[in-house]
Amino acid sequence: MKIGFIGLGRMGFHMVERLLKHKIKVVAYNRSPEKVTKVARKGAIPAYSVEELIDKLPGKKIVWLMLPAGKATDAMMKKVLLLLNKGDIIVDGANDFYKNAERHDKWCKRYGVNFFDCGVSGGIWGLKNGYTLMIGGPKNQFKYIEPFCKAL
Repeated sequence: MKIGFIGLGRMGFHMVERLLKHKIKVVAYNRSPEKVTKVARKGAIPAYSVEELIDKLPGKKIVWLMLPAGKATDAMMKKVLLLLNKGDIIVDGANDFYKNAERHDKWCKRYGVNFFDCGVSGGIWGLKNGYTLMIGGPKNQFKYIEPFCKAL
């Protein structure tokens, strides 16, 4: 099992740590390379560009975005969609307004990419206690992200 993870902020960094503790391979990217290097020391596979992250994911790619809602998530979604293949998966953990999630789903459908909207709660304590995930997306694709969700 391997997942690509974009966004190593206060929650994202700890989410990657939790996945690693559950023996899940994580390819991690952040716009500031220092955070990538720091999480690599904990066992993540470093990626210093989005393209490198995608290249390091085998087969059916799963990319989890843990970015601020709004412009940052929109821009990254557009970038990632150009690099993914039909049937791949994007999980958006931005806790965004539902209308934006509906728009992101439409973007993904244009590319044949499966979209999951995933509200995440747990803050910085999630590393120790786990996260509450409120997941919406195609039921027939959930089996691919379920191991990651259970680990979180």
